[in-house]
Amino acid sequence: MDSSTFERNVTIQIKKVLDENYAFMSDTSELDVFARAFCDLYILEETFEPMQYSLVLPQDSPLTDMFSEEVTMVQEIGLMQYWFRKWNPRLNDSACASTETGAKPIGLEKLVSVSLALLVGILCSGLCLLIELVVKASSSLF
Repeated sequence: MDSSTFERNVTIQIKKVLDENYAFMSDTSELDVFARAFCDLYILEETFEPMQYSLVLPQDSPLTDMFSEEVTMVQEIGLMQYWFRKWNPRLNDSACASTETGAKPIGLEKLVSVSLALLVGILCSGLCLLIELVVKASSSLF
């Protein structure tokens, strides 16, 4: 049995994943850093145990139940993960090319570009129609 299997150093575990036929389970936030640095790593979407967040309140506080419900709701709808990624900019940078497939969101700049191209096309066709009407009207006069 390999003694480095029980090593707590994540870097050693990631090296084993890259060099051997090995899988490693850890906190998603910890693995995200390595997945963005090493393009050969893939993190499964499934989670084994959701991350737990908590707040500290005074003992016997009347706010305990209210805060518990709100924190649970925020966690269940995914806001905790969203805020974590938003406020941790190093997780938003990736040296890897995107391998995601499927539909991509359309940004405002692309929508404006398409709208501008459509407007130019309508104006050009209107100009052609106007020229055609003028030519037709001038040919019927002579």
